[in-house]
Amino acid sequence: MSKNRMEAFSDGVLGIIITIMVLQLEVPDEPTVRALLAIWPTVLCYAISFVYLGTYWINHHQLVSKITYVSGKLLWKNLFCLFCLSFIPFATEFMGKFPFNPLATFVYGVVLLLSALSYLGIQYEIVRFGGPDSEIAQSIGHDHKGKITLAMYFVAVCVAYFWPHLSGLLYAVAPLFWIIPDMRLWSIDEEQY
Repeated sequence: MSKNRMEAFSDGVLGIIITIMVLQLEVPDEPTVRALLAIWPTVLCYAISFVYLGTYWINHHQLVSKITYVSGKLLWKNLFCLFCLSFIPFATEFMGKFPFNPLATFVYGVVLLLSALSYLGIQYEIVRFGGPDSEIAQSIGHDHKGKITLAMYFVAVCVAYFWPHLSGLLYAVAPLFWIIPDMRLWSIDEEQY
């Protein structure tokens, strides 16, 4: 199968996820600064989640642009990643409605952790298919940024019930590693794979 079909489907699903997320933002009950300040947790959580989704979209595009063939295994891993990402609007609204509630903080972290693990599955499948000596495997290397953010999500999930504010801080800091897209893949000639 051509990669274009998988990439177009992924783009569409991510666009729908972002649309659902923004539609969940509620307008304040009255046009006052106080009413706006009352919804700041929801808006902040939305902004953080938007950065996460945007980062996945950019890096997914860069990763998939390096291949020409899509296997069934890659399709299923990609579909599972989209499944995990599709829970971000729910987790965002839950965390925004109940800021720093231990359960809401835990759920948000589990969704982020599963999304990251599923994206890692896509990455590993592409590297496996290309082989350990392929240029894409060499470019990805040890993926220190990915491992650091996975560790941050894991710690945040583990401490969510005891220190939900620390978990929230880790969720807010983790996407800062990815604000600049993963440049390791930008240098590979797109026609090589």
